[in-house]
Amino acid sequence: IFVVSRLVFDSIEDRFLNQLYEIGKISSEWMVREETRLLETERLLANTTEIAEAIKSGDAERLRILAYPIAVNSQVDAVEILDMDGTSQLSMHHREGGRVEEYIFSRGETVLAEWDFVNKVLHAQQDDLGDKFGGMVQVAWGDFFYICGPIFDQDGNRVGAVLVGQSLLTLTRGMRESTLAQVTIYTFDGTPLVTTFLDATPL
Repeated sequence: IFVVSRLVFDSIEDRFLNQLYEIGKISSEWMVREETRLLETERLLANTTEIAEAIKSGDAERLRILAYPIAVNSQVDAVEILDMDGTSQLSMHHREGGRVEEYIFSRGETVLAEWDFVNKVLHAQQDDLGDKFGGMVQVAWGDFFYICGPIFDQDGNRVGAVLVGQSLLTLTRGMRESTLAQVTIYTFDGTPLVTTFLDATPL
């Protein structure tokens, strides 16, 4: 009985661990697909006709008219359009718990210019993958993952940057729905940022 029990429980534990490894892999692949989707939305916004001119003229209403349908269709949680000083000419944040089309609009935010990955875009830095960068931030409107890329006018001059983001809560919910597993995102020091559990233990 002892030997059979050990074999059975060892087999169950092995299957459980293998399942966790597989879920981890699926979650990583899901995040790569989500990053690619955000990148596609960023490119769509950056290449939308009249966006560059609206930034140069400081026309926030025109930016809203151009960017709003793209944000709604892509179902992104945040869009930030910046001038070359890193000041927001238009910020769109999806209302938590609201309908797909419910966004809060603002402008004039300057904290984005302090983010390292945004500075890289504004200062025309590139890496082996190009001129777009991503980063995770904790701000007044929540914890977000952003993709940032430059905006050029018709003459090829850099006029600003656009950020497209999803809240970490949206990301963990998406992973949960895709994998049926509980998901927690931690900082590098082991502090839980967001979880699908009722509570998460620090690592």
